[in-house]
Amino acid sequence: MPELTPTVVCENWRALMNAGIGRAYGIERGGKPAGFLLATHANDLFSGKRKGFEFFFEVVPAHRS
Repeated sequence: MPELTPTVVCENWRALMNAGIGRAYGIERGGKPAGFLLATHANDLFSGKRKGFEFFFEVVPAHRS
């Protein structure tokens, strides 16, 4: 598995969001973070339809099924 550096991920993801192609979704349980999803979206090169692509997700171990 590649090394994950949180500050680098945040900086790069902010750039994608500022460019309008990145999204970040999160969920809280009891007022505390429980998980998040990073995704991108773009027009499909063949159909022109908007598509979303999951990039990374994490769930706090205590909230995993």
